[in-house]
Amino acid sequence: MSRPEVLDVLGELISACETEALRFHAYADIVGSVELCCLCTRRAVECMQAAHDLEAELLRLGGEAEGPRFDEQRGWTAMRGALGRYQREGLSGEGADSDFAALGCYRRALDRELPAEVRAVIERQSHRLQLTHEQMLHACQEEGGAQVP
Repeated sequence: MSRPEVLDVLGELISACETEALRFHAYADIVGSVELCCLCTRRAVECMQAAHDLEAELLRLGGEAEGPRFDEQRGWTAMRGALGRYQREGLSGEGADSDFAALGCYRRALDRELPAEVRAVIERQSHRLQLTHEQMLHACQEEGGAQVP
């Protein structure tokens, strides 16, 4: 895989992590359960850390940091949260889509021929994302069927 292709893969994953972090922050603001709020907040922090780790790989390979890739997403999420603060279904359904999209993004990345160091970072993050997603599913089921953020 060429260096520009590896940088593109890293950029896509960084963007997915940042978008997911924003959605989890928005969802944490509106959930009724303390447990779900804590899980969402923790997941948002983990997503931003994952984005930082990926950006370190991008810089190590000679890529350039683009700054936050989610300015439009941030505005959309803030607006959506303000309009639907008391409608859990709105953000939670989209959060689930985001989580599944992030998992798909990681799976597509791992299907590529990546340098060993980059692959190790992506595999670790993919595994963590899957575990967190399963925790969220379990917590939402315990909350009486709340949708997965």
